[in-house]
Amino acid sequence: MASLKYFLIRTVLFVVPFAVFMVIGIGAILSAIFAVIFAFAVNFLFLNRQRNAAAGEVRDVFSGRKEVRTKQELNDAEVEDAFDDAQRGQAGDAQGPTDASAGSTSGERTASGERTAASAERIVASGERTANGADGGESVEGHVSGEPNDADPGSSPKL
Repeated sequence: MASLKYFLIRTVLFVVPFAVFMVIGIGAILSAIFAVIFAFAVNFLFLNRQRNAAAGEVRDVFSGRKEVRTKQELNDAEVEDAFDDAQRGQAGDAQGPTDASAGSTSGERTASGERTAASAERIVASGERTANGADGGESVEGHVSGEPNDADPGSSPKL
């Protein structure tokens, strides 16, 4: 929000003097030059706090400290996490329980808020999405994208 506010202030600081200079009759090119000089001077002298806030917001976005995700991306990530948890739960069931703190497979969520294997299996079984984001029942078991498939000797890696 700080970036938007700073952008709007800078825009007003250019447009208003430009319009005033145009009304005076200086000419379009000189009006633009004088408006830029005026906007820069006011920005440099009086908008340090807003400039730093906007720069901090941009820095947070590009450094990964601030997540910028849409609702669809968040829903997709939740379904992928549920699928992954279900796959890990199936692998864990085959090996047997290794740790009592690993969580139960009954119920919708564990105490920490993570999806359980049972609820993840229901999501995957309903056909919403698979781990690779495709609709339907594409399987991703035992095959890492980009590696050749052992079952098909003629297959090549995906690029």
